[in-house]
Amino acid sequence: MPSSYWEERAKQEKAWQLKQLENDSEFGKLLETYYNQAIEDINDSIEKELNRVGKDQVMQMDVKAYETKAKSIVAEAEKMRANGQKVTYADFSDQVNQRLKVYNATMRINRLEHLKSEVGLDMLRAGIKVDSSLRDKLSGDYQKEVIRQAGIMMDSAQRSPWTGKDAAKILMAQTNGATFSQRLWADQDALKAKLDQVLSVGMIQGQNPRKMAVRLREQVKTAVGNQKYVTERLARTESARIQTNVQLESIKKHGYNYVQWIAEPKACPACRAIASRDSGYGEGVYKVAKVPKIPEHPNCRCSISETWVEGKDDNLVGGKQSTRLKMMRRSTHQLKGNDHVPTDLMNQILGSFIRRGGSVQMGKKTDEWLRSQGASASILDSSTILIGTFATEMAVREEAFHANQLKRYDGAPSDEELINMEIEAQIYLLKYAKEHNMSYNEIKELKRNLRYWKRKLADYKGR
Repeated sequence: MPSSYWEERAKQEKAWQLKQLENDSEFGKLLETYYNQAIEDINDSIEKELNRVGKDQVMQMDVKAYETKAKSIVAEAEKMRANGQKVTYADFSDQVNQRLKVYNATMRINRLEHLKSEVGLDMLRAGIKVDSSLRDKLSGDYQKEVIRQAGIMMDSAQRSPWTGKDAAKILMAQTNGATFSQRLWADQDALKAKLDQVLSVGMIQGQNPRKMAVRLREQVKTAVGNQKYVTERLARTESARIQTNVQLESIKKHGYNYVQWIAEPKACPACRAIASRDSGYGEGVYKVAKVPKIPEHPNCRCSISETWVEGKDDNLVGGKQSTRLKMMRRSTHQLKGNDHVPTDLMNQILGSFIRRGGSVQMGKKTDEWLRSQGASASILDSSTILIGTFATEMAVREEAFHANQLKRYDGAPSDEELINMEIEAQIYLLKYAKEHNMSYNEIKELKRNLRYWKRKLADYKGR
């Protein structure tokens, strides 16, 4: 197996790491909107309550307003739960109801307890949104990693990987006795206790309501801001755990016996030491059974990649050989044509790509994978193009153009860059449509695709 291939795989994994860090940042922005809204809601509750200072008794009108607010939050939770098709939300209602029972029991005691219960509802609403979004994110990360590994190994991905028992087992696995959701709600409870303390001290001191509101506002902002960091850390750590589980399952399934540990760009000293350690197989290379766990610590974004150790008889467990390796060995510089593209034309279109070290994959396994993705041709990465036996000339030319586009980027392109790549490709193909003897229907399809991607770009910018 040429070392250049494994060097390229390591580069691809580093680019993938950068993409995950971008995704983490995007999710952090979503969390920020939830927690900023929580800060506003809490401060609004405090303002209303402080305006009633001196009226220690909780009035019937206050109880009614509280009950209305609680019902709206329960309805919101049930709606999210009903829409949750990716993971079983077995404990979602319990988490909400347990807290509501506590708030309902204490809110009639006095004004302070009423305010604590109001703030509890504000935190409950934020917690529901965060829990739902985190479940969706982790389910999506699982799905994308299953598909990515299928592409790397040239295997057929399951159509709905998140509906199986394997997905639920990985997503809802306990780490040190708790699932990610249980940890999230425990963190929310810790924040609620902190806010209760802030409110109790503020009310007991009996300051001017206006001064008290200003001081409490800053303390609430600090406490909730700290919670945002805790949730971001949980999201990154759980995402890394889920993706690594999928990677390892795929690597074992396809018979690889060695993996390379790849440190993230800002890796800690412990992770850098793991990535540079030589256990006798090369720097950062470990047997699958002995590779250090990922995440190594909270916030860890290091990853692993399957690899080959030259001269070892047991590179493939039990003599298995992955489809990817078989196809790598069959890759040739003289491509065969298919039903739509003659041999000479196929080599003319892809010749320069192959001469600069690119690999073109064809055959039964390629066809199976492409059909599972609803495509006739695809780029796996900047150095690998997949061509189906049913691919048209237009499809082959488009993927060759995309492979050339990817050379511009050191890492993985952003979502906006990917959309712009599609627009640029359609414009290029339309420009040379007559020269390449494209049919009326092919030109019509290109124009339709161009309109579609322009709409996608407008929607993306309008978010």
